[in-house]
Amino acid sequence: MKTLIFGHKNPDTDSICSSLVMEKFDQNLGFDVEAVRLGEINKETRLCFKFFRN
Repeated sequence: MKTLIFGHKNPDTDSICSSLVMEKFDQNLGFDVEAVRLGEINKETRLCFKFFRN
């Protein structure tokens, strides 16, 4: 059974990033997990992903 990892209902940057880090951590331990978001990402988060993925 897959476990979903999520943060706030209206996610901010730390909520999104924390969920992604926890997903990776748990996957490395062998758990079946997936990070999901409960709302749309904000402009700050979008900017951070754009900046750090390039």
